[in-house]
Amino acid sequence: IAYCNWLSDSQGIPRAYNSAGQLLSAEGSVTEDLKEVAGYRLPSEAEWEYAARGGVGSKGYIYSGGDNVNLVAWYYDNTTPRSMKEIGQKLPNELDLFDMSGNVWEWCTDSNKVIRGGSYEDRKSNVTVSSRRIRLPETISESVGFRIARTAP
Repeated sequence: IAYCNWLSDSQGIPRAYNSAGQLLSAEGSVTEDLKEVAGYRLPSEAEWEYAARGGVGSKGYIYSGGDNVNLVAWYYDNTTPRSMKEIGQKLPNELDLFDMSGNVWEWCTDSNKVIRGGSYEDRKSNVTVSSRRIRLPETISESVGFRIARTAP
């Protein structure tokens, strides 16, 4: 949330979050409607899954970008030493997004602090486009990261 607000500030656009972590409309009032948020933010679970599945061009793959996990994801069986990898070394999905399966779990902005997508520490069954876990916001882990989103103007 701090990074999203910093990035919004640096580009002169309204912040997405207040100090309590609530979403803000472009006018600065608390909102739950993502269409009203102008700043950078974490994606909702629905947005994250839509993007991971490849949008309207989705081919219905098990993993984001294909059915062969080794071509599209960093996970337990293909990551030695166990650590996150630089983005873009595996194939992208239909939206040209990389690493939405595996590498690191990614925070979503709604649904009780859900993380999605699996990580390099997980078996291939946990890096599918439907993989999800709940974590406390205070969780510190090298296998948890984030991807930012912004509502289209």
